[in-house]
Amino acid sequence: MELFLLVVAGMVISVQLAQSGIYFLQLLGAGYGLRRYKISANEHLPSDEELAALSEGEGLPTVSILVPAFNEQATIVDSVRSLLDLNYPLVEIVVVNDGSEDETLERMVDAYRMRRTERVAHSNQIDHQEIRQVYESGEHPNLLFIDKKNGGKADALNAGINSASGELVASVDADSLLDKNSLRHIVATFLQNEGTIAVGGMVRIVNGCTVKEGQVTSVELSSNLLVNFQIIEYLRAFILGRLSWSEIRTLMLISGAFGVFDRQALLEIGGYDSDTVGEDFELVVRVHRHFRDSGVQYGVKFVPNAVCWTQAPSDVRSLIRQRTRWQRGALETVFRHLVMFGRPRYGRAGLLGVGTTVIADVLGPPAELIGYVLFPTMYFLDILSLEYMLLFLFFGMGYNTVVSVTTLAMDQIRLNRTRSWHTLTLVLLMIVENFGYRQFVNGCRLVGWMQYFINPNTQRWGQIKRSEFSPVST
Repeated sequence: MELFLLVVAGMVISVQLAQSGIYFLQLLGAGYGLRRYKISANEHLPSDEELAALSEGEGLPTVSILVPAFNEQATIVDSVRSLLDLNYPLVEIVVVNDGSEDETLERMVDAYRMRRTERVAHSNQIDHQEIRQVYESGEHPNLLFIDKKNGGKADALNAGINSASGELVASVDADSLLDKNSLRHIVATFLQNEGTIAVGGMVRIVNGCTVKEGQVTSVELSSNLLVNFQIIEYLRAFILGRLSWSEIRTLMLISGAFGVFDRQALLEIGGYDSDTVGEDFELVVRVHRHFRDSGVQYGVKFVPNAVCWTQAPSDVRSLIRQRTRWQRGALETVFRHLVMFGRPRYGRAGLLGVGTTVIADVLGPPAELIGYVLFPTMYFLDILSLEYMLLFLFFGMGYNTVVSVTTLAMDQIRLNRTRSWHTLTLVLLMIVENFGYRQFVNGCRLVGWMQYFINPNTQRWGQIKRSEFSPVST
């Protein structure tokens, strides 16, 4: 028994040391990327002068913004309003109603004077559920509304890709708002980097912020503690994770809340996969795999100043549903594309991209939870001293806090999105999250593990409780 526990302890420690090493490398990569953004115009983050020149519209690609919607009556009108107000001259908005059972259709028809049209899809290359009716706006010629049978988020996006006319297609969640200049930053990245086929934006949490006419006018924390913990998680995920991997050309995930893709590239790979609950993750990994197999030069990038504001779950049940879904999606993608791991033909995407995902998303959550039980057990069995047990428990918590605080500091210094007193509050929460919230989230991920192996029937739409955008969104 003692030998068995020691072997398991060694495996847990190995996984945690690997994760710590990954975090350290990410800090270096994110710090370098933000430094370049702040001091100069470059391929990732163009200066205001370059953006002003590009905004005149000459030679710019049309962007079709796809908004998949299922029971989004609370937010759909304001979300579309923010898209109509984007500071970009060539935008087409395609809202895809995936068989909603609420008043999503009626609210769109009333708000934007939608009327039926016989518009034909630009392509039928990707299969999807039947389209029941297409609507166009009497006020906004660039606004299209597609009503179709329910098939899931991926299926709705595929219908949007077929119907889109733009050279680029953007996926934006129906509970999200885009900053006015976000699309200009994204398009500039496409134009300045030949071969780029996908660009992701920064996703921040809108709960608690002041929202007027579809735009965030004041960034605030939420009165909901659960939401504020998620603000910390999003900072780590995007500033630490997305930016660092983008810097070394190993970005494996573009959030489904806001990502822009070359439409022809999506048609070439067959669009989104409807057989996974992690369609955004799976799509980007498949992009890497396909273009590596084809031997074609390509780029997948992240732009931290192209901001999307999204609603975070504000109740425990919705958060559990979201995190178990994310974990299942990660496992589905990793095991589906595990053949990429370590193979030279897939380069950094196979070695670092898939490899770090295996450590962080496959091995990390169960290893950490096992550690919380294993090391106290070994102490009570006199296998491990009190000093070593406490060292394990507090090293992980302390290192996680240092990483979080450093990430927040970089975000504050370079992007300046957080007020000073909010920063102090978030630092305190970064300490507190180690005593309950972190374990809770890993527990949700463990449930996702069990669901993946026990129940193969996936839930296509991960519905969470929505609230209407108001002058102050909670």
